[in-house]
Parts: sequence; C-alpha cells; structure tokens
Amino acid sequence: MLAVALAAAAPLRAADPAGEIRLYALDCGQVTFKDSGLFSDTGEYDGKPGALVVPCFLIRHPKGTLLWDTGLSDKIAETLNGVENLGFHMSVRRRSPASSRHWGFRQAK
Repeated sequence: MLAVALAAAAPLRAADPAGEIRLYALDCGQVTFKDSGLFSDTGEYDGKPGALVVPCFLIRHPKGTLLWDTGLSDKIAETLNGVENLGFHMSVRRRSPASSRHWGFRQAK
C-alpha cells in the first residue's frame, strides 16, 4: 500500500516537481465490524455487519508533495492479518516501497 510505504519508509521526495496541483485519494486501510449499531441511534443497524475504508490523500503541488491523513497506524500495517480491537478488525493492504516510483518518488538520501 502506497501510504504505508510513504509513512514507514525513509523520507521520500518527488523526483520531479508537479507541474500542476494533483490530488489522489488512496485506500490506506480497512475496518470491518460485526455490529453497525453504533452508527445509528434508531437501532436499524443493530447486529448488522459493516465495513469502512480509511482514506488518505496524496497532494502533488509545484512547491512539494504532501501526504494528508496517513490512514491507519504503522503498527497495524506491520501486523500481517491486521488487529482486532473492541469488535473492530483493522487492516492495511501492503505494497512494497518500490511502488512509490509510480507516483514519481525516490528515497531521500
């Protein structure tokens, strides 16, 4: 997962500055749960399973690159099958740091 690579790797820098402002919405984790009741005060979701995606955003700008809202924590990303906590299962799909090349990044020296 790109966000994990960006957050966990050594600092990355854009190889080429962006010519224009670009915004990328990325999948930076998933949360699944067996009971969606906490999302409604009417009881209509009680006992129903649910899932949420945890987004993060990569912003390319002529003055630099910003990763906004980096998704789930690195500790969750480092756990092979994710983490179970209070009825929530949180996980992050992983990609190698090499995938960051697709976005025009190289590892800072």
